[in-house]
Amino acid sequence: MKENKLLHRMAPIAHALMTGFQTDFTVHDTEFVRKTQAKQPFIWLVRELGTRLFPIQEPDNLRFALENIEIYARSYRNDFVLYYYDGHRLRPIVPATVRRMIQQDKERARTDSPEQP
Repeated sequence: MKENKLLHRMAPIAHALMTGFQTDFTVHDTEFVRKTQAKQPFIWLVRELGTRLFPIQEPDNLRFALENIEIYARSYRNDFVLYYYDGHRLRPIVPATVRRMIQQDKERARTDSPEQP
């Protein structure tokens, strides 16, 4: 199953970095991946004291994720890692990647909207 393969990829990352709030991964993140059958893209933040998983189907979700990532960056002095799952592959990213994704969505929306007279 696709979701088991993804969870097997995520587990060593979570266990290597996390010292507390393990249920963030073992319950909440696992439940999301299984419920969506590993088909929904997300940004995953992993830190010593837990994880945050941000589903990103809509552009507003990307902005919400970036706002939270920036809060974590200030609060935890960048002591976390980020991953992006595109529905097929999990890969490490940096906050600037999320900013680029937001910009690409804005550009796509401009080109998709009909011309104004």
